[in-house]
Amino acid sequence: MKLHTVKVIEWYDYPVVFIASNESGNQKFLCVFYKEEKNSIHYIVSPLSSTELIKLMFNYLDLRTHFLTKLPFLYECILKDDENSFFEIKRIKNISLDILPAENIFIGTLPKIEDYEIKVQNKKLANNDKYSVSEDLMMDIA
Repeated sequence: MKLHTVKVIEWYDYPVVFIASNESGNQKFLCVFYKEEKNSIHYIVSPLSSTELIKLMFNYLDLRTHFLTKLPFLYECILKDDENSFFEIKRIKNISLDILPAENIFIGTLPKIEDYEIKVQNKKLANNDKYSVSEDLMMDIA
């Protein structure tokens, strides 16, 4: 499966945490750095629902817990210096829990909510409108 980067959440010489999407744009993925080699950077990747993204962004869910709930459906992507805009992911078999982020690492305070367009049942909400986190809530990355 090929993915492309939609939104970089944390950057340090390269993307550390970012959201990716499949080619058709109908599935989002969370990608988190876990290893750097001479000419490549390795990420652990998991499918990501809109509800999970909101929980991560608002500190209701830490990164490790998110990945643990996705076992055994975790993937790896390796970005090389010569990569184009799309990159491949491969399912990880026999995953070592050592590659998962440490406990209690939250990403919720990194980006601002204004960076996102929030829709409920195709109705756009103003940034100050109240809403509840539910499966009806869809989030499109700007």
